Amino acid sequence: KLTDIKHAAIIFCAGNSSRMGKPKPLLQVKGISLIETCIANYRSACISNIKVIANESLFKDSEFSFTTGKFNVDVIVNSFPEKGRTYSIKLAAENSLSQEGCFFQNIDNPAPSGNAIVEMSKLLRNANDYIVPFVNGINGHPVLIGESILKHLASKRGLDWNLRDELRGFNRVYFKSDNENLIINLNTPLDWEKYKSSIDRV
Repeated sequence: KLTDIKHAAIIFCAGNSSRMGKPKPLLQVKGISLIETCIANYRSACISNIKVIANESLFKDSEFSFTTGKFNVDVIVNSFPEKGRTYSIKLAAENSLSQEGCFFQNIDNPAPSGNAIVEMSKLLRNANDYIVPFVNGINGHPVLIGESILKHLASKRGLDWNLRDELRGFNRVYFKSDNENLIINLNTPLDWEKYKSSIDRV
């Protein structure tokens, strides 16, 4: 049953978004922020354990606090964003050890639909598996990480490693889809305008 899925979701929001003019999680499409859409989509797939990793500036933002409070999600403050993405990944793994799997969701990537989240969850059958969307020959996001991999990442010492290299020692399972949102990256103002225009036309 859907409600038997014991997976969590970590949304990574600790990076700076100076090029966008405002924090990326608070950018809006049709009046709804990226962070609200992201949380709502995971909740629609019965993912109740959702945590957001945020930097201190975002954590203090009233709009961000209102949104995370409305959905009753936990916020993990990354006080050292200068340590890079690996530090956030280690924080995520350490805060997901009680789960059978955890979605690693970047705020830089549009959130998958609730249906896609459910279908990815169904594919995670082994603690050594990780699930990757595969669209038009391209690996996408988010990645769903199995329990054994979470424990491995949490146990890593130092920060001289990256997620891609660590995953090579585990079993990759593809979630095949034709939804190009799963391969979009919102890294620049141009990326954002193109994405926003595509949604506004729907």
